[in-house]
Amino acid sequence: MTGSPSPPPDRPTVLVAGAAGPIARACARRFEAGGRVVLGGSAGPEGPIPERLDALVAIAAIDPADSASPSDAAARLSRATAALGSRLEAVHPALDRGLGAAVIVVPEVGATGAGRDPVPAMFRAGAAALVRFRAVDWGPRVRINLVVAAGAGPSPLGTGPVRPAEIAEAVYFLAGPGARFITGATLPVDRGAGLYWTMGGVGHERGGRSPTRTTGRETLNRKVRWKPHG
Repeated sequence: MTGSPSPPPDRPTVLVAGAAGPIARACARRFEAGGRVVLGGSAGPEGPIPERLDALVAIAAIDPADSASPSDAAARLSRATAALGSRLEAVHPALDRGLGAAVIVVPEVGATGAGRDPVPAMFRAGAAALVRFRAVDWGPRVRINLVVAAGAGPSPLGTGPVRPAEIAEAVYFLAGPGARFITGATLPVDRGAGLYWTMGGVGHERGGRSPTRTTGRETLNRKVRWKPHG
């Protein structure tokens, strides 16, 4: 692993690593707008990693499915989990030298909805467990949280994918001083999609009305069989 020159001591430095897609670019733009020095790269064990980091945005990706076989799913899950774990371990020493450093793990949007492929949901659950474990292991010097987004689909706030800029805003908040007491948490940026299904919402594919025309009260009443009064 090779190092790079230390960042300016008067400006917080953020490493956006793991992917070069729209989420990574949006996060980089948001941190630059906030006055951070933004570095990019794979941030694997091969480096380069600076001597000190104030934040890591770890974009986590999953290989596309080559087949529907259980062995392929297990191999893809293993590769994604190992890559995320190696990246966190490689960057931790630089984060530990920072002042109140933060890590934000962000599965790519395509890696958050399961559909017929179980691997994304399994990876998200595993990433959440890893984040909780590292929050205990690395505290109090390094905080770590997970941001999960959703692609197009029914939700209380309508259909359509969450925009990368919206994900970047959540990432920026978790890396900042306003979140200094938040660690080990999972922050969904999914237009409420997870809540919608938990509360018994009915989407088009289940034969119900569009979620954009179903009120929260109607959804709750349908789920728990309440009869409104008055």
